[in-house]
Amino acid sequence: MAENKPDLPDGKTEQAVREIAGQVRERAAITERETALPESVLREPQREREAVREVARENLLQERLQQMERDMVRDLQKEKTLGGD
Repeated sequence: MAENKPDLPDGKTEQAVREIAGQVRERAAITERETALPESVLREPQREREAVREVARENLLQERLQQMERDMVRDLQKEKTLGGD
């Protein structure tokens, strides 16, 4: 059977191989473009989570500062009433 196969591909086989190779290159290029997009898209949820954490952290700090202020005012009021001012 090997004797019946030509050493060089005929025109149709060569054209089919070229078409398949072209399709493979196109798919690789499309895959490469598609993988470039999700990288930036995947970073967006991380940025959102970081922004939410930052806002939560700022809110917590603000609440702590307000509580410290209330405590200081309360302590000053106690000192005034005890001192008879």
